[in-house]
Amino acid sequence: GEEKTELELVAAWSRKVNEYVSSDCPYIKPYAAAVEAIRAAKDQGIDCMIVSGTPEEHLRETWKQHGLTDCIRGVFGRESGKKDAHLAAAMEKARERFGRPYDTAIMFGDAPGDDKARKKASEKLGVRIAFMPIRVGFEEEDWRWFLDDFIRPGKVTEYTEEVEAERIKAFRENLNRPWDPTTDITRLFKA
Repeated sequence: GEEKTELELVAAWSRKVNEYVSSDCPYIKPYAAAVEAIRAAKDQGIDCMIVSGTPEEHLRETWKQHGLTDCIRGVFGRESGKKDAHLAAAMEKARERFGRPYDTAIMFGDAPGDDKARKKASEKLGVRIAFMPIRVGFEEEDWRWFLDDFIRPGKVTEYTEEVEAERIKAFRENLNRPWDPTTDITRLFKA
């Protein structure tokens, strides 16, 4: 019935994405505000690392192509294990390096699983890891907002639980928008 048709559409979409997301796929240009945010964070001495479900080889190639490898402390992809384990390990490394946890730790992500991973790592460590959700369709806007309101003015520690709750609410509302199964996802991969 209707559920089977929906699952078939999701499966077709997933297969199409897998076709494009491989080490020889056309590269997707990163969001300008994301690049600016990552570079500004590095300039302020903020540690950044990639924690992703994408294969590490592809992550390294992509970040190298866009000149961003010098901005990150580590790349942890699908082969390295679960996101929450990487977040916990990064926090532990900070304790070793500085004798204390990071003042602020924020997981940026565009999926509910990213939020779950940071919550799990937070619970395991007993240290707050915030979540900065990036809304699908509003990526440039969300990165620009965080860059202009928190990174550039040097106020990353002011990304409070109250602000985070507002962002998560908007993120969830955005996820619940009606989905158009006829959308041509290949447009994402065109220059």
